Amino acid sequence: DRVIGQFGFPLVIRGTGGFAGDQVRIVESPAHALAAFEQMKNVSPHPPFAQAFIRGARQLMGGLFSQGELICPFAQEMIEAHPAHIGPSIRIRSLRDPRLEEHTRALFRALRWSGIAAAEFIRDEAGIPVLMEVNPRPWGSIVVAERLGTQICRSFAEGLAGRPIVPPGPYAAGVECILPEAFLLARRQTGIVSTLRKLEARELWACAAALPWSRPRLALHVLRRLYQGLR
Repeated sequence: DRVIGQFGFPLVIRGTGGFAGDQVRIVESPAHALAAFEQMKNVSPHPPFAQAFIRGARQLMGGLFSQGELICPFAQEMIEAHPAHIGPSIRIRSLRDPRLEEHTRALFRALRWSGIAAAEFIRDEAGIPVLMEVNPRPWGSIVVAERLGTQICRSFAEGLAGRPIVPPGPYAAGVECILPEAFLLARRQTGIVSTLRKLEARELWACAAALPWSRPRLALHVLRRLYQGLR
């Protein structure tokens, strides 16, 4: 009752683990909230908790950090997620946002974090980035950051090898990218043929263009995972 009085509805009930939003519920009533809490208790590593529901765009800023200093930055805005609202991104847009970068730098500087990490925000109706979560690991769509030339993974490897890291140049902002594997699996219906028939030509082209053709072994790995997932 105290949480509902503070946050109102909709309300977010979360577990402390999970993957792809499977420990996140958006609830609309006290009964729904209690049911979600009881369900989360059975799967969450630690006690579930509540968050205020904030309407707005999901934005992420991450990169490679050294003792809290951001070396290779990348920021993105989610265009589409699966499951909607709570799941990982399947279509994103790269962006540059000084306010988002200021928040992210301050956060990781306080943590003195070294390594790859990302902070995810909701941009509220007043345009303020509100912190949603921090992930101390590579995030799901880091492949897009790599595709746009951030060299986060290469720089991380260079640092592990004890070699100096050369910060990359600026990446292109406003570029919309599809994550082919996650996108196609989100669109799947009853197998490969059915899924491909339901996609528009531009979506198929975007998925094909997003595959890492310049790295044949990696492309083959992605295609194999797609085939298994769509089956």
